[in-house]
Amino acid sequence: MKFIYVFLFAVLMFSCKDDDCCVSSDVECYSFDIRQCQTDEFADEIAELEPQTQRESLMKSWLSDKGFQVEKVKLELGFHEAVCEACHVCPMGDRYYIQVSPKEGSTNNVIAETLQLLSFELADCSVFE
Repeated sequence: MKFIYVFLFAVLMFSCKDDDCCVSSDVECYSFDIRQCQTDEFADEIAELEPQTQRESLMKSWLSDKGFQVEKVKLELGFHEAVCEACHVCPMGDRYYIQVSPKEGSTNNVIAETLQLLSFELADCSVFE
């Protein structure tokens, strides 16, 4: 009988708090690459020579205009160490990470497909910590 009380006490002590593990995430994170030869739709609006923070800001605006509910953007410079040299199918070295509000169904994937973002995939949101 004492074991049951100890067990219940332990469960209550180590259960989730409101701001802890029981709260479901209200964001989704994705990553995508930049195509070589500036063949991405956003290439005319986001110059590679701009500072990193400026490129992140411009990408956030561009994606928001295209339908994403963007909360954060992070550009990781030099993500790819070696890349191929075919213009439309090969990435440059840099990779974008975006944190967006989730949409019902797969709307984010549909938007990304429409924009033809290179290597668009779910990403770990820990890159924003």
